[in-house]
Amino acid sequence: MEPLDESDLDESSNFAGAYATPLEPVTNPDPVRYDAMQQSIVTAVNACMAEQGFPEYRHEAREAAEMRIYGVTDPTVAQVWGYQHEGGISDEALDDDEPPPPQNSAPIEDEIVALIGTEQSSTEEVRSDDGTVTFRYDPDSCLYPSTLDVFPDFFTMHNLQEQAFEIQGRASIEVLESDEFADAFAEWDQCVVDAGGTAAASPSDAISREGATAELSEEQIESAVRDATCKQETGFLREWSFLQAQEEHERLAEHPGLVTEYLELLDAAAST
Repeated sequence: MEPLDESDLDESSNFAGAYATPLEPVTNPDPVRYDAMQQSIVTAVNACMAEQGFPEYRHEAREAAEMRIYGVTDPTVAQVWGYQHEGGISDEALDDDEPPPPQNSAPIEDEIVALIGTEQSSTEEVRSDDGTVTFRYDPDSCLYPSTLDVFPDFFTMHNLQEQAFEIQGRASIEVLESDEFADAFAEWDQCVVDAGGTAAASPSDAISREGATAELSEEQIESAVRDATCKQETGFLREWSFLQAQEEHERLAEHPGLVTEYLELLDAAAST
């Protein structure tokens, strides 16, 4: 497989200032199509739960799993969320007169059993291509049987995404250990120090600063903004994403068709 050139890459729709990597459509799926798939699943599960006598309970859509390999990248987002996941719930980001969003109470035990069954009742097996059991579920519960009714390839898609996460994770580790990354990282680190920040203890600080907590503080926001700003200004994010794209490209040679198959399944699910 021929190496990638920067001219081969598009802009990332998930990380401002970064190149899109080959696995990004799988590890960070298109939210419009993913939400459409989730809505079909939610409708089917809710109908099943109502049939079981739980009309008050509403199964909620799950957010798409995401691989955030670059840490905080957007200074504007960092100004609101610090090092937290973009879009997460934080009272700090609410207007002073706006109350925190209500938290849904957990469903009662009978509802949980109706939704997913129990460990003992989970007798239906999902197997990988090599015959390994990857998952078990209750065939008389609502969640997975209803999901499979509207989307028979759900587990295939899930397994493809798990493969993509593993490949991308291994690629990321390889990138972090490369000389090219070390050079770009050093320039970013100096930028952070020059802007009044603390020198990074290790390359992993470019992903998540040690000591960053879920609770926002003025100091954390300032640190996150510095980190994100320097990633943009020094070209660190650009170089990092290019190296990541190259490494994913090489590793995907051993998994031909993975991205294409996933996207075809996502398209089919979104149109269900």
